[in-house]
Amino acid sequence: MLIGAYRDNEVAAAHPLMRKLDAIKTAGGKVAEIKLSPLAQEHLGQLVADALRCELERAAPLAKLVQVKTDGNAFFAIQFLSSLVEEGLLTFDHDGARWSWDIDRIHAKGYTDNVVDLMVGKLTRLPTEAQNALQQLACLGNIAESTALSMVLGISEEQLDTTLWPARHQELVERVAGAYRFVHDRVQEAAYGLIPEQLRGEAHLRIGRLLAARTSPEKRDEATFEIVNQLNRGLGLITSVDEREQAAELNLAAGRRANASTAYVSALSYFIAGRGLLAEDCWERRCELIFALDLHRAECELLTGALSDAENHLAALSARVTDMADRAGVARLGIDLYLTLNQPSRSVAVGLEYLRYLGISWSPHPTDEEARRAYQRVWSELGQRATEELIALPLMTDPASLAALDVLNRLSSPAQYTDLNLYTLVVCQMLRLTLDRGNSDASAVAYGRLGMIAGLRFGEYEGAYRVGQLAYELVEQRGLWRFQAVCVPEFRKYGHALDKAYQNMLRTH
Repeated sequence: MLIGAYRDNEVAAAHPLMRKLDAIKTAGGKVAEIKLSPLAQEHLGQLVADALRCELERAAPLAKLVQVKTDGNAFFAIQFLSSLVEEGLLTFDHDGARWSWDIDRIHAKGYTDNVVDLMVGKLTRLPTEAQNALQQLACLGNIAESTALSMVLGISEEQLDTTLWPARHQELVERVAGAYRFVHDRVQEAAYGLIPEQLRGEAHLRIGRLLAARTSPEKRDEATFEIVNQLNRGLGLITSVDEREQAAELNLAAGRRANASTAYVSALSYFIAGRGLLAEDCWERRCELIFALDLHRAECELLTGALSDAENHLAALSARVTDMADRAGVARLGIDLYLTLNQPSRSVAVGLEYLRYLGISWSPHPTDEEARRAYQRVWSELGQRATEELIALPLMTDPASLAALDVLNRLSSPAQYTDLNLYTLVVCQMLRLTLDRGNSDASAVAYGRLGMIAGLRFGEYEGAYRVGQLAYELVEQRGLWRFQAVCVPEFRKYGHALDKAYQNMLRTH
């Protein structure tokens, strides 16, 4: 059994935690949720009475004041009582052996209803060294490893423990597994508020520079988010061109990692931040870096539904790109974009424009004869090779061929909707590349689609079965799994029709 806690106002429906809980429920797991509400007046009165060891009736006025100031939050109620003790407004009467207070004096003190201000008051009563340590911890986040915090402060870990002891004693921070963390996010907020607003960017930039300079190469990937999140809060203070480009590289790396985790909104923010650091002359000096940021930005815009922005950025990239591999990347995204916009003809136009750079000039509506010739040529080449030989072809490694095959694979989807002759040409060209340059993940898709064409269009049912089996074996034997989630549903879509047609053929013979 696992027990966890979260604040529902900080966790939206798309949060990974909520998706995980939904997955557990879908899988039949039992999830019990207990909602914790603020303490009611009755319970807060009991808390105050127990803490001060007095009768409920005597504690009631003070409990009512605590309720007003903390809205029934148990953590803040305890912190508020502690503040009263620290300021001498709640004292222990040793002669009377009881706690005493003057409710009028407490009211006269004019405590704010803002709990952050309450915590700021507690923090400012700490030693200066402890306050500074908490400010740096707040910049790092709710929790930070002791090694990182001591590095930022420029002291040893032993000194760090001594420095933070007053805050630990006040139960504002705690030490856990080689790290320090705030006991509550409002404490972090209060500590961060101690830094003058105009100095916060400088504080984050200093931390980001330290982390970037002192993180070992083997830990750099793991620390990418931490470094970038610090640097990005002080980007406006970076004036050196070299440092801005280094920060852009870090944002690119962070964006790629976020993108790989399907955190597309976060990834997009990193790509935008990185791109904003680069001047336009980077197209001459750092073309690879600026292109990667722009392409990934457009991809994330597509994935997050910012389709107009994606279209504009892809158009700008298309006008600049000269490298064929980069051109393939732009074409792939353009095909996907216009499919998403339900404009398959424009998807086809993007794909055909890319192919013209490869010397392949096709009409968006080829003739039946063109489709038949392409099919017969590939079918003849396949007939000259054993299935085992085709499966054993070396893996495709040439980047240009892989890029072309990827674009063709993307183009096959809109072609299927706009013109079946074009669809046939695309699939046959995918297989010609495969036969010439080796197998790839897209090759399995091409064989499966050729089987559909062979059976449903040309009546080659036995051959269709052979290439369909070949597609299956490529996935199973060679581990070409990349497009399994795409091709399996598509094969099932046509499988029933192929089987029915094949059975009819057997009956007629």
